Amino acid sequence: MRLASLESTQGQPIVALVDLDNENYWPVTDLLPGFTGDMIDLIRQLTEQGAQLGAPSGPGLPLSQTRPLAPISKPRRDCHRHPGRSRPCDGSTTFPEIG
Repeated sequence: MRLASLESTQGQPIVALVDLDNENYWPVTDLLPGFTGDMIDLIRQLTEQGAQLGAPSGPGLPLSQTRPLAPISKPRRDCHRHPGRSRPCDGSTTFPEIG
C-alpha cells in the first residue's frame, strides 16, 4: 500500500491509502480522524506529532473512479538552488552576505 494524492469522486483533492494490487483506496480522513490537509500536512502529523493511520476497513473505493494528482500540489517555498542558477527563497536576486 502507498500514500497518494487523488482527485475524489466529488472532484476535490484528497490524500489516500492506495492498494494497487486490488485497485482500491481509502481516504486518509477515514483512517485518521480529524485529519484535514494535504500530503505535507499528513507527513507532519505522522512524523512530528506521532499520529498513526488506522487500519483500512472494508473493500475501499474503486481506484478507477478517481485520478492521480501530484503528490505535493503546492510547494511551501519557492527556492531554487541549482549550480549557476541560485535564487533565495524570498524572491530577491542575490543572497545576503554572511559574516
